[in-house]
Amino acid sequence: AHYQLGLLLEKRGRYQESIEQLQNAVTLKPSFADPYYALGRAYRRLGDNKKAREAFDTFQKLKKNGTASAAK
Repeated sequence: AHYQLGLLLEKRGRYQESIEQLQNAVTLKPSFADPYYALGRAYRRLGDNKKAREAFDTFQKLKKNGTASAAK
């Protein structure tokens, strides 16, 4: 639910609120890769390229391990 809300907030341009929800999603399920990708986009929109890169890197690591979707 946090992931879906984070995506909705991101679509509406409410990036800081989106980040909060996406961080909740990764706290609850750190192996779920998709929220990290969305976090990367939101951080990039806010100009925080360091945090964006970290989020994208985490997404890539999890994706390699086969945990890129919610079903896994």
